[in-house]
Amino acid sequence: PSSLRALAMETKTDASLEDATEIPLQAPQPEILNQQPQPELVLNALPVVAAVPVMQGAEGVGREAQLRNPCMPPPIAIVYQPDLGHWHTNICDCCREEETCWWAWWCPVLIHARTVDSAGIMDSWKDIVIHIGIYISWIPSIFLGFPIIGVILSRVGLKLYRAGLRSRLRETSNIFGSFCLDFIMHCFCSYCAISQEAREVKIAGKPYRDLATGQDLVSNPLPGIPNARNASICAHFKAISKCSYILIFLGILYYMIEITIIACFADPAEIAFYPMVMIIPLIILYFIYWRRNREEIPLDTIIKLFMVGATVSALAAGLINTVLIVLFMLLFGTTNIQVQNSEDDNDISYPPEILVYFVLFVISYGVAGLVEESIKHLIVRGCWLPHRLRSPQAVTIALVTGALGFTVRENIEYIFRGRTTGDMFKILGLRAITPAHAIFAALQAYGVIRRDFENIETPLYQILGPAIFMHGTFDFVLMSVAFALRYEDEFTLTIVELSLAVVMTVGGSVLVLWLLREQGNRLRQGQAAVALRDLIGDGHQNESELDPTGDVEPEEHVGGEAKRSVDYEEGYARLVTEDDDHDHEDVLLN
Repeated sequence: PSSLRALAMETKTDASLEDATEIPLQAPQPEILNQQPQPELVLNALPVVAAVPVMQGAEGVGREAQLRNPCMPPPIAIVYQPDLGHWHTNICDCCREEETCWWAWWCPVLIHARTVDSAGIMDSWKDIVIHIGIYISWIPSIFLGFPIIGVILSRVGLKLYRAGLRSRLRETSNIFGSFCLDFIMHCFCSYCAISQEAREVKIAGKPYRDLATGQDLVSNPLPGIPNARNASICAHFKAISKCSYILIFLGILYYMIEITIIACFADPAEIAFYPMVMIIPLIILYFIYWRRNREEIPLDTIIKLFMVGATVSALAAGLINTVLIVLFMLLFGTTNIQVQNSEDDNDISYPPEILVYFVLFVISYGVAGLVEESIKHLIVRGCWLPHRLRSPQAVTIALVTGALGFTVRENIEYIFRGRTTGDMFKILGLRAITPAHAIFAALQAYGVIRRDFENIETPLYQILGPAIFMHGTFDFVLMSVAFALRYEDEFTLTIVELSLAVVMTVGGSVLVLWLLREQGNRLRQGQAAVALRDLIGDGHQNESELDPTGDVEPEEHVGGEAKRSVDYEEGYARLVTEDDDHDHEDVLLN
């Protein structure tokens, strides 16, 4: 694209290759659009996007989209120098490559195992088993009477183990250093060290492996599915990776363990809540993905995004939310904020109401809205996907899938906080009929598509801002109403909460669907303009001569029997090719 060529001219220097640390990414060539990105040269070019025409601003003139992840900033290209003698990135450059940063902070074992596997030091599964063994090695110290010492020895052993593998990575990469320095790095900033090691392996062009299994999905991609839209569920499951099979197995195992614990130590009737929690997310996933768009994203990617949302992202959001809420409550001294359900609860001491509403406002927008929407965005932004997101539908499906996984885990937590079975049914009904997280994720998708397919400059805060505002408003209204009606009876409070939740959900759904529909119309118009320009550009040098509402007369080509006509109507192009020996062929640029 012209913007990248301009950037290359501005940043071009006369420095030698030995002094160079960064080079601008060159514009992708059309003939390599179906190839995988080169991880040895490009950081952040992980799940990539769009080999389709996009709009340029509001002018409706399409051009080819940048070949990159729709949820990531522009890629960073780094020249690999094998004899450099030091790391190509600094220890504090975590945010420079967000995929390794995300996994190093929230699941360091998986990213560490992939790094040592890609570098040829150790298989992924062996590294994971060793990590698990070290993590649980302190348990015998409980029975021996010195648990604190056991925990300390376990943590020191973990740092020694990681430092040893870091030293081996340095030796294979000709990087100066010492085991003592490696040990210090892992003692004081282990997450940053793991992220740095993962970036180094990427820059060096080592084989890119899948998490947990070490499967090479770049050199040996997963098999394609002929006629994926009409293929059976069995055909799609045969084309998923080993990591997805493991995730499915672990998900079922965790599900069965929780059910067993409830049956043994709680009310067996609560077991019925588990399938109810899954019903609404699976129905949404069926309609947005499986029914009409299963060819847009492989099932392997859907499984991974859903499980990341249900595990890592839910854990990260829950931890951050808890820490922020506790700090905020301690700061303002409002730890006694509770919701009274009757006038008999007069023994509870409440702070001033204005302070309560202020706290609810901050929690709704600054904690729940900001943290959870950012975490859900990172489900796609921080995950390497071997399959590119090539269409607006793929972007929407990816973001909504991660949000649905997040919804399942959050619903389970909220429902089982209920003190009685009636409370649990109330929470289940409230969260079942209001798939809020899916709506907020679709609103994020609108901003991402606007930036990467319509080519309209859209900063990250403009992508996340509307979703944060809608999320915060949803939570603030419900919590404020619950506090305002704290003296009313339980039935009245439930009816009011359900009514407000339904109204806000329907209104948000209508707004998001209208935005996506209008956006789709603009994209089809831009693609149709590109088709017309390319097909009859020789006969109409000035694009203003194209009539966007009428038909273009058939154009006779000298020296050939083919005749082409273009029907440009309602935002899409219909190309009709007539040959003496072939039937009509319709191509819809949709």
